[in-house]
Amino acid sequence: MLTRAVTCGVLNGAGDIFSQLCVEQQAFDAKRCLSFTLLGLLLVGPILATWYGNLGKIVTATGIAGTLQSLLLDQCVFAPSFIAAFMSAITIAEGKSDQVVRKLKQDWPETIKVNWVLWIPAQFINFKFVPPNLTMLAVNITALVWNVYMSYQSHKVLEPHAGST
Repeated sequence: MLTRAVTCGVLNGAGDIFSQLCVEQQAFDAKRCLSFTLLGLLLVGPILATWYGNLGKIVTATGIAGTLQSLLLDQCVFAPSFIAAFMSAITIAEGKSDQVVRKLKQDWPETIKVNWVLWIPAQFINFKFVPPNLTMLAVNITALVWNVYMSYQSHKVLEPHAGST
């Protein structure tokens, strides 16, 4: 668990650094990177390790049926709720708890769509071909790309309220 948590923390931090410097092309914000890194360490790593550890116990089917069941649970049950929790946590961690609901309304639907574009094929390959003991490794490889996107998406400025000036 500790190794997985640290790995997720490092990947979150690397994703945020890449997002800040290469995608957003802004000055490096160390506090933002620390928040994103700690979220990977304390939230993402333990939750993902637990989820993937239990998914193999929940889905007992093998072959393509097991692959599709795992994919369905992962992408239609786990991912939407986890993304909402992650986006809420980073918003709160950065001292903007009053913006959580607006942030979710504005960015969660798009984030889910992008999640499905990246993660459905990646997880299909993962669940079909990767041994269960290497699932987290396969997830972490894709996660570096995902973390760049999540850092960018999590830090998009909220649009003004409709009707406000």
